[in-house]
Amino acid sequence: MLPPKYEILKSKNRIALIACDISPTRGEGRLARAFLAGQGIAIGETPADCFFLNDKWVTSPPKLLPSFLLRTGVCFWLIFCIIWCRLRQYETVYILNYLSLWNFTVFLFAPRDAVFAPVTGSGPINPKHIFAPFHRQVQTRFLRNIILPILCKISAKIIKWRRLRYSAATPFVAAYFKEEKAAFYYISCILDISHQGRTQPPDRLDVDLLLYTTKHSLKNNALLTELLPHLSRAGLKCSVIDPQMLVPDGPTGYDIHRQLPHGHVIDLIMRSKAVLVISLEGAGLFAQEAALLGRKVFCFPDTGAAKLPGAVCLAQRMVRPSLPSITDVIKDNIDLSPDADIQEQMRELIGNAKAFFFARHRSVK
Repeated sequence: MLPPKYEILKSKNRIALIACDISPTRGEGRLARAFLAGQGIAIGETPADCFFLNDKWVTSPPKLLPSFLLRTGVCFWLIFCIIWCRLRQYETVYILNYLSLWNFTVFLFAPRDAVFAPVTGSGPINPKHIFAPFHRQVQTRFLRNIILPILCKISAKIIKWRRLRYSAATPFVAAYFKEEKAAFYYISCILDISHQGRTQPPDRLDVDLLLYTTKHSLKNNALLTELLPHLSRAGLKCSVIDPQMLVPDGPTGYDIHRQLPHGHVIDLIMRSKAVLVISLEGAGLFAQEAALLGRKVFCFPDTGAAKLPGAVCLAQRMVRPSLPSITDVIKDNIDLSPDADIQEQMRELIGNAKAFFFARHRSVK
């Protein structure tokens, strides 16, 4: 029983949902919705207090606001919602995304009975494959390879100390908790295996290479802008999914798609021979769905995409590739895609991931 002056803070609903992105098409939003579905919770149908960040802060943030201030603002918003929910005495608080392991403040201030949707994070990056101005390369390397691992260790200790309930979304996160089966991505669980049986006649493969990008320091967008015209001149027909308008309209030879429903993305993958992922992050939904549809994934080593079935590395680990060398690797391997063996291997990976994660919703004890 709460003291009378605190009674106003107690919610009529038993649960609260906190999410920075609840979109049914973007990766973070899809992951949040899939996690809730696994808990038997449907957004808009289950009685719950919802704290969702306005979609415009994800899709079209103020252009004059520097990106680091935007990220800081979102983190403060998330912390505020967590503290507010803690005061209102919910039975369960679901914290659904933007849960990078480095953000130790989320785990420090969260209610003891919070349920964390899969905690994300990627490992150290290879500085040879950062394509940006020199100062950005130094900044990214210092942040990703030195500062963030320290913060991740702090978060892991807080989670264990407070015995918080969590699932690791990636092998990188799982390694901090010394989980024995760290080979599976949680996000693999939400992939639709029904896509696996879909095929496209060879004469309908009208795109050689499909790419997807958003605004992020690890997406290598500076390289992408230079690489696209080079690929076009080499005779490769490319398409780019670019919802945030980061790639300028180019010459005939590559197409740009700004906003696409998820079903249209799948159709584009099926029309493409292969996909190109030059991000240094973990393997996202786009790369995994491409593998599930039998497409080879061209990517850099030491990334999550490089661990997918059928992945082709664009360079050796300690070699900084040139535009011609990247193009040569793609041209030498693109006719080997699609490949039914990639589909079967990816289907097995997804089945193993589901068996691993859904058999036990981990609670740290």
